[in-house]
Amino acid sequence: VRPVYTCRAAGSSSGHVIRTAEEVDRFVEDVVVGVLRKRGAELLAPDQTGDATALHLRDAALAARLAELGRLAGDLAIDPITIVEATAEIKRQREQISDELAAMTSGSVLAGVADAADPGKAWAGLDLSRRREIVRVLMTVTILPAAKGRRPGWRPGESYFDPDTVRIEPKR
Repeated sequence: VRPVYTCRAAGSSSGHVIRTAEEVDRFVEDVVVGVLRKRGAELLAPDQTGDATALHLRDAALAARLAELGRLAGDLAIDPITIVEATAEIKRQREQISDELAAMTSGSVLAGVADAADPGKAWAGLDLSRRREIVRVLMTVTILPAAKGRRPGWRPGESYFDPDTVRIEPKR
């Protein structure tokens, strides 16, 4: 059985995105290594555009709001739908703050790779967890639905993988 990436849509087992993990990973790795080769040590400079203190304060305020929602839920003072929606929004905002903080301090995970003489060789020597963290710091990867049928130009024996079905958005 070959590992695949699948859609996370709840409650449905058909009609969602499925891609062979090996092909997606290879494509993403090629993009990452290209970015590392092109931008190199520039990526090691910490992002000073944000204010970490303000982000931490905002995150603490959101955590307090989440705790208050929990208290209100326990007291049955607020309806369940409002709790679910508000909790999801607070968690989304906290994830965004975490991403911003990670981007501000991301130099360390890239050290030894972005500044390597051969970033591709350095990448190949990394363990999976560090590779994942580098991808997370550098970009957001979204697997898009593919058109029905084979991609234009496909020939027998070739993969069905279409790189146009993988959107990569740089974070830095």
